[in-house]
Amino acid sequence: MFIPGFINPEWHDGVLNQSSPEPKRPLRQRDLTIPQDRRGKTEEVVKMPRAKAKAKLKAQRGKTKRTGSSPSCSIFRQWTHIPRLVVFDLDFTLWFPEMYELYGSPFRKNAATGAVTDCRGEQVHFFPDVHTVLNVLETDPQFRDTAEVAVASRTTEPKWAKTCMRLMDVTLGGGVSATEDDAEDGDGAETEGETVNRSLQSIVDYEAIYPRNKRVHFEQLKKDSGVAYEDMLFFDNEYGNVADIQRLGVTCAYCPQGLTEGSWLQGMEAFQEAKQQQASDAN
Repeated sequence: MFIPGFINPEWHDGVLNQSSPEPKRPLRQRDLTIPQDRRGKTEEVVKMPRAKAKAKLKAQRGKTKRTGSSPSCSIFRQWTHIPRLVVFDLDFTLWFPEMYELYGSPFRKNAATGAVTDCRGEQVHFFPDVHTVLNVLETDPQFRDTAEVAVASRTTEPKWAKTCMRLMDVTLGGGVSATEDDAEDGDGAETEGETVNRSLQSIVDYEAIYPRNKRVHFEQLKKDSGVAYEDMLFFDNEYGNVADIQRLGVTCAYCPQGLTEGSWLQGMEAFQEAKQQQASDAN
């Protein structure tokens, strides 16, 4: 059964996974115990799903260069309905590893490469398509003139998350041409192929970053922004958060492998369906 405003967790980037059970959050390393026998040998420990996903993502980063690359043309579409507030989770939705997996401050930014690392050199990475999606929100007139951006995170390390938001750069531009209206207004300085780096913090309009239930986050975001739940679009990698916030009337997109172009398009398509359903119910 289709529920407007909600993406079925069995679907990911347009592919139906019929054999997968309802996803569960993998155990954290600190929650695992390694039993030992009397001879001191350790039993075999099964690799964590999250660790496997992280290894795969690092391999992909070696093959994909995002700095200065052009956003995919397919992601720039004309939409009938535009959300007034687009909300993203942080840990394993926009970036990895999660804050609890790091060693903490001080965080440093390499002036030459822009890489952000913790006190022991562990680097925090954006998922590759984060640059593309934020490009749409910041450069496409449909969104730039209508939608605002927010983050909602239950991290237990809010100070670290806010520091990373301030230090980590999003690459904007690269193939996005200014419109004629922009040129007339004097905002068309960027030409095709030019890129600019902006911190994630400078892109985000509202934030709710503290270890509370996601419903508390959205109550705050609604109050701060003045945007109704039905005009919001939310992306999260945890099924429980998606199911919980969907009950508020927010259109939610489940992205278990982080934000991708596919999950963005699915979220926007779900938002169109939700708005059409609202109009039908009103009549």
